[in-house]
Amino acid sequence: RLYRLDDPANSATATNPVNITGAGFTSGGYISSIAVNPRNDDTVLVTFSNYGIPSVWWTGNANAASPTWQNVEGNLTIPSFRSSVIAVTNAGVEYFVGTSVGLYKTTINGTSPGLTTWSQEGVFDLGNAIVTSLAYRPVDDKLLVGTHGYGMWSTTLSLSVLPVHYIDF
Repeated sequence: RLYRLDDPANSATATNPVNITGAGFTSGGYISSIAVNPRNDDTVLVTFSNYGIPSVWWTGNANAASPTWQNVEGNLTIPSFRSSVIAVTNAGVEYFVGTSVGLYKTTINGTSPGLTTWSQEGVFDLGNAIVTSLAYRPVDDKLLVGTHGYGMWSTTLSLSVLPVHYIDF
């Protein structure tokens, strides 16, 4: 299940969260990440980490009483999904998912989200590394990519080509 708490800073202690679970959300999986557009909290991307189930869901009306969720898995049906980020860049709103076979990016057309096509990022750097976590810092368009056993990587999303750099601690 997925819940939303309206105005958490000013909500009374006994306030009940709103259940915004999508009708198509599948049992047999668990929510692995929730990404919210940093400029519009109505836009949310949710991933499920399991095989053989619809795993990537998007809504453009998360603040509605009953949000409309669309499956946006598109051409990316095989991997398990570990993490997600919504970034607002010079190119527009971009969606990133970390999977068991690398980092992927797309843009989602709100009028036809079912036609989503994902493309792999950092093919020659990250390759098919398991991407376990993503963090986006809007102030400087920095995306941090955490992998399982392959280190931490970063890139600046406002660049036309996304070079992915290994972070040496």
